[in-house]
Amino acid sequence: MNPGKVSARESLLACVFTSTVTTAVLSILFFPPFFQAYLENDRHASQIQNALDRSMAAAQKRSERRDVDYQLAHRTPLNLEGCPSTGMRSAPITVTYFLDYECRNCVKTSEQLTKLCARWPDKVRIVFKAFPVSYHPHAVDSAVAALAAERQGAFLAMKDYLFQHQEELDFKLYLQAAKHLKLDEETFKKDLKDPILLARVRQDKEEATRLGITGAPTVYINGILVSAYRYIHYQDVVQILLERREGEPVSPDLRPQPSESETPCC
Repeated sequence: MNPGKVSARESLLACVFTSTVTTAVLSILFFPPFFQAYLENDRHASQIQNALDRSMAAAQKRSERRDVDYQLAHRTPLNLEGCPSTGMRSAPITVTYFLDYECRNCVKTSEQLTKLCARWPDKVRIVFKAFPVSYHPHAVDSAVAALAAERQGAFLAMKDYLFQHQEELDFKLYLQAAKHLKLDEETFKKDLKDPILLARVRQDKEEATRLGITGAPTVYINGILVSAYRYIHYQDVVQILLERREGEPVSPDLRPQPSESETPCC
């Protein structure tokens, strides 16, 4: 090959396999006959598509990092005192989760956040706050039931039980849950009527309203609002924050395939 002269084919291949999309597009525009012939080979088409996919993924990652940097400078202060949580209190990552026990997507988000905590057990803590939506008739009393169970060390178990029986939420179910979880049933009944717990639920809702939250699930990671409802987005934000804290990249594991995008149902 003459080092002083680069062919159209060499130009296109160079830009594609170095993932410079803009140059690749220009090459396609200026050399359409060659590009059409080149794509007739399925292997070449697959290579080009893979290169373009890598470039788009890298661009998305750069965008996420810029967004995280901006939000770190404008993070939202949250009141986490006295809230139920899971994970180490000393964890560098705190996920604040506003949930509604009648919200279908909150079930999915809970599963995703549990997975997140399992991946980084010593680095991720999840804090739960209630966001009972007004048109869900049992949103408030189910949140109170979860806090009543917390007094006996069973918040997470109660949360999961309520999510598993979303279509049956009522006072009878709460008592059934207490029996199933082997709680002190008389104490639990008394706590269900405790105005202090009701006030805690209302306090969470008022805080969420001040923050401009309009639906559940809503997730903050170290005060950063994460508006996408996929595990892969939560994972990416946590990974970026850990990189910022530790000063070096965190080796990525094999990523799960993202599921269909979810949006708040409430």
